[in-house]
Amino acid sequence: MASGARTCIAHGLPETPDVVLFSPIAYSANASLHPYAAGLESWNATSAVFVNSISFGLVASVELRVSWAPTS
Repeated sequence: MASGARTCIAHGLPETPDVVLFSPIAYSANASLHPYAAGLESWNATSAVFVNSISFGLVASVELRVSWAPTS
């Protein structure tokens, strides 16, 4: 994720995801010293926007999925 900025991630799901999971991965000693300061700002049928409020970039694992359940 860009440092101190928004990062938009495009997805290829057929609709807006029901589940968005964001897991930061500490990749430097500097990253592990700061509290978690990034989050999901918005999402829609084509993309998800994350905001990083700290002044250095973050590496993260992102999972977007559509949950489906049969209706009776």
